[in-house]
Amino acid sequence: MFNKMETKAYHEICNKPSSFSRQELEQTLTALEKAGSNKKVLVSGVLKSKPVEKPDLHQGGNEADYFLIQIAIKDAEEIAAELGTLEVQAVSTEGHTTPEATHYASLLDKWFNYVESL
Repeated sequence: MFNKMETKAYHEICNKPSSFSRQELEQTLTALEKAGSNKKVLVSGVLKSKPVEKPDLHQGGNEADYFLIQIAIKDAEEIAAELGTLEVQAVSTEGHTTPEATHYASLLDKWFNYVESL
């Protein structure tokens, strides 16, 4: 049986603005590599760190990992700026959003939430 406090604490941690899923970090890393940003080292470092410990009966594997990040506000703002630039570049010439622009906007929202929490 799940330890309810452990599971509740895990979900509280995963819902913090400083908590990023492995997928969000991998997508951010790919975006920063595309942008040629030196901030990719910071994100890569987080992905190499230990993820948040999962409750004993958690079913997910590495793809379900969450990481608590501790990236300085200045660096996080630069990451958000890079994502914003990529989002703008992905908008069609007619000014319509594209799936790629929506993808970058979603990542940008996550990073803005983190910056605002600092």
